[in-house]
Amino acid sequence: MKIVIPTYNRDTIKTLEHLKNYDIYIFVVEEEYDKYLSLYPKYNIIVGVKGIMNQRNFITDYFDDGEILVCMDDDIINFYPPLDEFLKKDIDYLIESKCGLMTYPPTYMHIDRRRGYEEGNYFGVGVFHILKNDKSIKLSVEYGEDIERSILYYKKYGTIRSYNGYFKTKYNASGGNNPTKETIIHSYNTLCLKYNNYIRLRDKPNISLIKSPKEKEVIQLCYYECFDKLYELFKEVNLRYRDKSTNRRGFPKYRGAVFGLSRPRFKYKGYLEPSYDSKKFPKVHDELMRISKIICPFEFTSIQVNNNLTCPPHKDSNNTGVSMLVSFGDYTGSNIVVNNKIYCAKNRPIIFDGSKYEHYNTDDLVGDKYSLVFFNRNEF
Repeated sequence: MKIVIPTYNRDTIKTLEHLKNYDIYIFVVEEEYDKYLSLYPKYNIIVGVKGIMNQRNFITDYFDDGEILVCMDDDIINFYPPLDEFLKKDIDYLIESKCGLMTYPPTYMHIDRRRGYEEGNYFGVGVFHILKNDKSIKLSVEYGEDIERSILYYKKYGTIRSYNGYFKTKYNASGGNNPTKETIIHSYNTLCLKYNNYIRLRDKPNISLIKSPKEKEVIQLCYYECFDKLYELFKEVNLRYRDKSTNRRGFPKYRGAVFGLSRPRFKYKGYLEPSYDSKKFPKVHDELMRISKIICPFEFTSIQVNNNLTCPPHKDSNNTGVSMLVSFGDYTGSNIVVNNKIYCAKNRPIIFDGSKYEHYNTDDLVGDKYSLVFFNRNEF
């Protein structure tokens, strides 16, 4: 058994105040090695890599398969009950059980309540967990890597053991990794796309587990409302009218545009090129690409922009794979119906396969609405 603590940009490692007579490994970045070596000379100071996801993958590769690792954050202020009272017993249980991960969720306060263990589909969220090291389990999402680790261990081992009750507290101090709101949104959207049958997103960036995994037709992502700059840019430019000659059959007349890549306008040459609208409106193009890095969790070729369009029932036969739809503006109504289920995509992106499921808008639009559809265009 080895205690593993990744740390970054801390003046002190608070967790170490509560650890006695353990084999402790502290993983740091190269530029901070000398600092931590002088602060904690009696521990194993290992130079890893920057970024918590990369550091956790580095730790996985550093130790042998099957080794029992007690992984802790660097900012634990207290253990309740004391660590010595339960650690050996829980490690012995993990070794003998079919579980690969045992987790202890954090809290900011002590509350007297019934405590105990449960097994099933649980999150091992940050701070403190014990695991059987498994080199085949690699993290791919920078923020929310603890949620991804939980899902991967659950998928492989079939269950997670979680302590049911408040366990310890954390303290707030300078240092550590402090992700921006944009980073959190992008990471959580990526998690929801990649593991949509295991997790769901609430209105705020808050993920909960699905106890009985089930594939979803439509994936709802994080709420995002920072479209003000884009909205003003659309007011400044004159989007083209799409009529019978430039529009899909059966669609009403509306203003719209295509940004990113598109087929050449007059003769398809077997490849995609920057669209007419991207070249004509570079400021809009740049703002769309900035927003895409926050809210879109997959690679795409094109962005369809629709202004006040009420789509009739249709499928996107020329698209490949899933698409992401989000709407914004001063409007009500005009919800999206996918496979006979109604969804509101206003400031709340949704992902679905438009080439597979019929979809359309409800005919009750009031106000000014813009929709963005991120998709991959079939080149052939």
